[in-house]
Amino acid sequence: MRRTLSRRAFLKTTSAAAVSGIGGCGLLLKGCSTGKNYAVVIKDGLLYDGRGGEPFKADIAISGGTIQDIGRIPAARGKTVIDASEMSVCPGFIDVHDH
Repeated sequence: MRRTLSRRAFLKTTSAAAVSGIGGCGLLLKGCSTGKNYAVVIKDGLLYDGRGGEPFKADIAISGGTIQDIGRIPAARGKTVIDASEMSVCPGFIDVHDH
């Protein structure tokens, strides 16, 4: 005996499954979408990387006393934000020379 499913019953079942799946994805993505938060974000400094290249404008993210990221970083991701525009930033220059 072949059992058939009406179009209405099929749509009702699949719609309910889709809606519940979307809600679960929202909870999963909530943690992913915020990204890391940092203790300090230094914004818009002229960065010298210590490797002899040309300096470039960048933001620096610091947590736990360690540089975590360099690039374009939203200010909202830092507990403390330092405006370094019109300033030179030389991260890691203290440790650049070692014997």
